[in-house]
Amino acid sequence: MKLTPVKDSNGFDLFKDEFFEDWLDFPYSRFGRNMQKMKTDVIEYKDKYVVHVDLPGYDKNDIKVHVGDNYLTVYVKREEEKSDAPKGGKYVYRERFLGTASRSFYIGKVKEDEIKARYENGTLTLELPKLSDSEKEVRWIDVQ
Repeated sequence: MKLTPVKDSNGFDLFKDEFFEDWLDFPYSRFGRNMQKMKTDVIEYKDKYVVHVDLPGYDKNDIKVHVGDNYLTVYVKREEEKSDAPKGGKYVYRERFLGTASRSFYIGKVKEDEIKARYENGTLTLELPKLSDSEKEVRWIDVQ
């Protein structure tokens, strides 16, 4: 009995090893975007938000954080390394992310001048103090 290949809508054979290798061929595969997503925890307290972002292997100078328009955005950039492996070796498999990536979160209004950022052991930790109800901007709309 001969088995008929099972293919998905893009023509990939679901039972061949190439299907799974394609998934691991980061960042070029159709699944690679999920792998580059920054793993993040956001904790809300009464007076602040605390954000933990896993960024292993980055130097703190490769990380930029922007807060504006009620959004927090984390940018990272890892420069392309030489295509040759160190000491005359040859890469047979490369999976670590190279290039730029970013991730944004809606945070509402925070005290932007009091935000603290710390990068330690591959984790970026941000503390974002909330504005109190009395500090929140109130905007009145004129009725015409």
